[in-house]
Amino acid sequence: MRVFPISVARRFVRLVAVSLVAAPLSALSAQGTIRGKVVEVGTERPIADVQVKVTGTTSGAVTNSQGDFVIAAVPAGQREVVARRLGYTKQSQSVTVSTGGDVRANFTMTPAASELEAIVVSGTAGTAEKRQIGNAVTQAEAAFGPIGVLVNNAGGVTAPTLASTDEAAWLADLDLNLNGAWRCVRAVQDGMMARRKGIIINISSANATGIYGYPAYSAAKAGLEHFTRFLAVELGRYGVRANAIAPGSVKTQAWNERVAHERVLEKAYAAMHQKAVKDPFKE
Repeated sequence: MRVFPISVARRFVRLVAVSLVAAPLSALSAQGTIRGKVVEVGTERPIADVQVKVTGTTSGAVTNSQGDFVIAAVPAGQREVVARRLGYTKQSQSVTVSTGGDVRANFTMTPAASELEAIVVSGTAGTAEKRQIGNAVTQAEAAFGPIGVLVNNAGGVTAPTLASTDEAAWLADLDLNLNGAWRCVRAVQDGMMARRKGIIINISSANATGIYGYPAYSAAKAGLEHFTRFLAVELGRYGVRANAIAPGSVKTQAWNERVAHERVLEKAYAAMHQKAVKDPFKE
């Protein structure tokens, strides 16, 4: 075995240490910064909360109230910068990031109606519907970025009494009002957990805790509230919040149909201690 003098060994160790430090420093130095501003076409109004990302990297930023953004530590080279915000058409442009330099990427975005028919689904039954939900989530995230908020608001009723509720009606109400919410949560929960943030809001009903007719719907809403508690406990550790909202009587098309055939107003006022039915188009 060959033995090196102590002085030679020390110099060798220093050389190795310097090499190990130099490599990461050289990699870090091959980076630059992208700055820019996002405004609305025509009005030149600054647009806040626009997600600006550098394609093929983890670099990104969100515009402030003045429409400005700064993306630091972007790998040098030719880069595509993409700007997305709900309600506006997606914009992209190519920039050259130089080592240690700054480059500007300004965007002018055009308002556009969101294609909600391609994004919002009812959450009803069947393999095809599960596929539609997954496709809708993929389309929404491709167009607007990661989904941060899920609101399960789809609902409906069938039979008003136990006597009129057959198996098909019972299963239909459970599937729409409870299973549909579960399917939508399953479609977004992994992404929320990975990002360690997210909000899930399940729309319940006063029927979840009272006897106001429509037993299958009421059972589904009661299940939805308990499902929400499980979400809060199990996903809360990943930074995902879950809450249920149980509104009273609201004047909708379905409500108007009930008013025409039942003494539903008198029953609702007495049971829910309401003085009036809320009209979402006036309040």
